[in-house]
Amino acid sequence: HPLSPHWYLLGLATDGDCRGEGMASRLLEDMLSRCEREEQQVALETSKESNLAFYERFGFVVVDELLIDARVKTWLMLR
Repeated sequence: HPLSPHWYLLGLATDGDCRGEGMASRLLEDMLSRCEREEQQVALETSKESNLAFYERFGFVVVDELLIDARVKTWLMLR
């Protein structure tokens, strides 16, 4: 995680019936606009590899990978 002041995004999720409707994107865009105005970095973690491309579309990059155990990997991302 960055040493400088930053936002940490936690718990972005949508109901399965609403997936693909852009709700997560709208939520994220709103928060990222605020972070840009405040000139703050944004950090997050995801344990779903399929989420990486979603976050990368918003400018996040993987800065570290953690192997929790033999079956669980977590990616740390920063924007």
